[in-house]
Amino acid sequence: MSNTAKLLEGAMRWWSARGGIIASNVARADIPGERSRDFAQTLAEHVRNPAPAKLGLAATDAGHRIGRLAEADRLAKVAEERNGSVISGNEISVEDEMMKLAEVASQHQLAAATYRKNVSLLRLALRGGR
Repeated sequence: MSNTAKLLEGAMRWWSARGGIIASNVARADIPGERSRDFAQTLAEHVRNPAPAKLGLAATDAGHRIGRLAEADRLAKVAEERNGSVISGNEISVEDEMMKLAEVASQHQLAAATYRKNVSLLRLALRGGR
């Protein structure tokens, strides 16, 4: 199997898995306290802002410096305040999840169409151009 075919199969598996996660978000939209999960967003955040290699020392005295952990907690609180909760008590927006799901479906269809085209080109090459 060609490298292109392997790459396209991996892409289709990726989009299928991401679609499953987004669909589970929609299914959990009525459960209080639930949050939206999306592997792609989490991965992108960690790539942009990698965790520090070493954790700072614990602040056991009022004179100790807090360090990066306090900044991370502050940023997490800001993100929570910005996102807010909906009426059901969770942070899952069905509209946002459906938009993500539509994007995932179109990307999966593109990968599948490219895979089909790749297979047809391989068949054409094997037949000798006939």
